[in-house]
Amino acid sequence: MTRRPVFTNDYSVTAHPAVLAEITSLNTRTFAGYGMDELCSQAESWILELCGTPSGCVRFIVGGTQVNDIAIDSFLRPWQSVLCATTGHIATHEAGAIENSGHSIQLLASHDGLLDPSEVEDFILQWRDGGMREHLAEPGLVCISQPTELGTLYSLERLEALSEVCHAHGLVLYIDGARMGYGLGATTNDVTLKDIARLSDAFTIGGTKCGALGAEALVLPRHEECEHLRPLMKIHGGLLAKGWLLGAQFLALLRRGDYFTVTREATLRAQRIRRAFEEAGFEMLVDSPTNQIFPIVPLDVWEDLSSRFELLEWERLSPDRVCARVVVSWSTTKEDEAAILEWIAKVSK
Repeated sequence: MTRRPVFTNDYSVTAHPAVLAEITSLNTRTFAGYGMDELCSQAESWILELCGTPSGCVRFIVGGTQVNDIAIDSFLRPWQSVLCATTGHIATHEAGAIENSGHSIQLLASHDGLLDPSEVEDFILQWRDGGMREHLAEPGLVCISQPTELGTLYSLERLEALSEVCHAHGLVLYIDGARMGYGLGATTNDVTLKDIARLSDAFTIGGTKCGALGAEALVLPRHEECEHLRPLMKIHGGLLAKGWLLGAQFLALLRRGDYFTVTREATLRAQRIRRAFEEAGFEMLVDSPTNQIFPIVPLDVWEDLSSRFELLEWERLSPDRVCARVVVSWSTTKEDEAAILEWIAKVSK
């Protein structure tokens, strides 16, 4: 059977060759357990240097849902809630993990995946001044994604405004960076890791979707917030005995800059595919500058597209119009890109 090019997600391939080579090279060595090893320490130092937060700390966790659950639970008291967009990953794709930890999720309008800082402040003030505080969950943390679930990005101006609102009202700002590399590599991006560290209280640098076998880095810019994190990771099933495997993956991806190189190339590929769709007359659901694009196509075109490529139907907009999600991964090849560009060219004729 002929292999169909895969544009379903960015974690369908095992790992970047550098990651597998790193793990293989360590196979006969022994390490301290639970992330207390020299590899995690080296990876932590490297990440803190990149983020400009030498006094911070990093904890390595296997998956995105786990790290979000642990991070959010570490900041909130039992009566506090999380604010996020209706499209937020913690609200739509984490099977109630946050709620299972005892924290409700309060949904705010999604503007192409983004929160409006003024609407966040309005919600906080409504809770504060509405006369019902003792009956309502207290907003304690705002969770956003960079990039968002729709591939869009917070600009530096918008992120600064959101950070100001959160901290003016005593809320934590947490940034889910599962696809951080693809956002950093976008040509329109004006937010750096140092900006994120400066403006947020905690954030993740995703590895699983960016070339790792399975690893996420939880970054806390202020070290005092790490004091009780390891026991909480244990409670949530997120403290890996062989923790050095997580540190090793980030060392492999960061040592020669592969983390940034492969994700930037994926974003560039995605944008070439996006331009081809637009030049062929297809509109986009959102203006996504990263590795996820959302072309809207007629039903008959979708049926042909999905028969030739592996990808998702994101939304059925009407009986005869489909929004597809095309995800370009760090592992997408130039042959995969050429195949879909060739298909688009034929459809447009």
